[in-house]
Amino acid sequence: MFSTMYSTLCRVSNKQELIVSPIIAVAYSLQSGSPMAGAGGRTRMDRKTFLRMEKNRNKLEAIRAAYDSDLSRIFTSSSIFNAALLDLPIRMGRPIKPEVLPPRAAGNIELLKIPNFFHLTPQKVRRDANALRDLCSRWPTKVKDRPIRLYSRNYLYAGPSVAHPKSHTVKLEVKVCDLPLNEDARKQLKALAGRYYNAKSDILTLIGNKCPTRKQNREHVMYLLTALIMESTKSTKVN
Repeated sequence: MFSTMYSTLCRVSNKQELIVSPIIAVAYSLQSGSPMAGAGGRTRMDRKTFLRMEKNRNKLEAIRAAYDSDLSRIFTSSSIFNAALLDLPIRMGRPIKPEVLPPRAAGNIELLKIPNFFHLTPQKVRRDANALRDLCSRWPTKVKDRPIRLYSRNYLYAGPSVAHPKSHTVKLEVKVCDLPLNEDARKQLKALAGRYYNAKSDILTLIGNKCPTRKQNREHVMYLLTALIMESTKSTKVN
């Protein structure tokens, strides 16, 4: 975006001022907080401001060249922004006054809170995909339909911990007609399941969220299903 704005400069005048396009005027006004106007209503920029923006443009072009070569060799994993490794002209934070710009990237504490994805360059993704291709196999075509379905969710969010509080929840769904039970056992299982059984869709739903890990909740819902099947197959004698 910055390179596009810089490339719209028109020409240099004899008075050491630059006649610029409106998009440059908007960018300058947003960065400096003051409008940029000259005589006759033409938008102008002084030499000092132009040199500063030209310096930033050269930095961005160098960064783009590094990204095209392979920036993942500098950023090996997801991490916070480091202005010493990647000098981007960005600002972040709440300004003290409305006319004051947010703090710069160097030494900015706000940038330490958010991880970035500078390591996921196209070259990095292509290299990892080629490395994993030999370990993958085609999905088998002759696969029988499995009645038991387990659902879990992975969350990506900005928080103090990587593990989301709801990521350990596991949901099990199975149709009662697919279970190896006779008619009497199915009726007894429906009575034992209660509100966890949906009569319209004939689906039994079990949710495990009591244990701290997803593996434990998966084993817990499988244990509940086994216990329901075992209890429903027991014959009761009525005196």
